[in-house]
Order: sequence, then C-alpha cells, then structure tokens
Amino acid sequence: MTILDILTPYSPKRIVLLRAYNPCSTIEAFKHHILYALTISYGIRVDTVVAIGTGRQAVVLTGYGLKHFHPQEKSLSHFLESILCKNKLYPGVSLIPLNILMNAISSNTAVEILARRRGYDEKSIPCHLKLPGLPPKIVLINVSGEKILDNEQSMCLETPVPPDKPYFIIASNYILDLAYGTWVRRRGKIEWKKPIRYNIDSAKTP
Repeated sequence: MTILDILTPYSPKRIVLLRAYNPCSTIEAFKHHILYALTISYGIRVDTVVAIGTGRQAVVLTGYGLKHFHPQEKSLSHFLESILCKNKLYPGVSLIPLNILMNAISSNTAVEILARRRGYDEKSIPCHLKLPGLPPKIVLINVSGEKILDNEQSMCLETPVPPDKPYFIIASNYILDLAYGTWVRRRGKIEWKKPIRYNIDSAKTP
C-alpha cells in the first residue's frame, strides 16, 4: 500500500497540484480552485486529492477523508484559513513532504494534464492531446505552471484563460468524468458516476 492508497483507495486517483510559497496569503486566489477540484453537484469527490505545494512540504486535502468542508463562500474561507494560516489539521487534511508525494505519483501509471494558453508555441510544452484508452492509476491535474512527470503519458488542455484560473480544473474534471467517471460521496453514501461519452471500464471498488 502506497501513501496515495492511504489518501484515497479509489481509482483512477485525481491529484490537483497547486503552488503557494505563502499559502496563507493565497486563500482568496485558491479557494475556488479547491472548491471545483473537490466538489460536484453538492457531493465530494472521494477519488480526488488537492496538494498545495509550499516549498518542500505539501498541504494535502483529500475528498475521501474530508469533514467540515462546505461549498458556502464564508465557510470555505474560514476552513482554508484555519488550515493554511493556523496550521490546523482537520480530518482529510495532512502535511506531506512534497518529494515523497511526487515520487509516489511518478512511480505509478500516471497521466499529467497541463494547461496550454491558446496562441502559445505548441512546442513549448511537449505533450499529447488524447487521454490513454485504458485508465491510468493517477491523473495529475497540474496547475503549478511546470511539467512534473517525465514521460509521454501527458496531454495539453488548451484554454482561452490563464492556467491559474479555476476554468482549467473545471474543464479537466469534465473531461475525466466523461472518460473515466468519478467517485462521489453524497449524504454519507459513496457512488460511482459512470463515464458518459467513452466506453471505458474505468472504476474499481477499493
């Protein structure tokens, strides 16, 4: 069992990577990224992990273990303030060395989704434009601004807005939902939302 299996047993695992060297000052900028990464239709994505890289450490929020996480604007701001400014570790929140997390991702069958601004030189970010036919163990939604995985299993999502906007996460999750489905907890019950467009047998129960 790896650290990623401890964070969430559901697969394919989605890991949203954000960068913040002073996370307490980025709550307003990041709160919608975190909201759209972890929630769907009043449910929590239990297959999804948000990792906020802060230098050598990562503040990790995992939908599988999260409690006290609500989509209301005020509640969400207070929740993130407690974590990022007051260093409180609620259920579903942990502090992990960033290199350990990255090594765990790299050692698995992973796909990395990067944002490429429309109009940029396509050769500046070498990546494919299609998801693999079979679901990977991990999908890294990379908002950090730099390519992380050194392999060919990557795709670019062209976006009309800067990659640091929540649109990139919303679009990435939409594509992944269509291709692989997603695991969602609503009212205490965990369900698999089947893929809509592609005939891929993606999900496995833990």
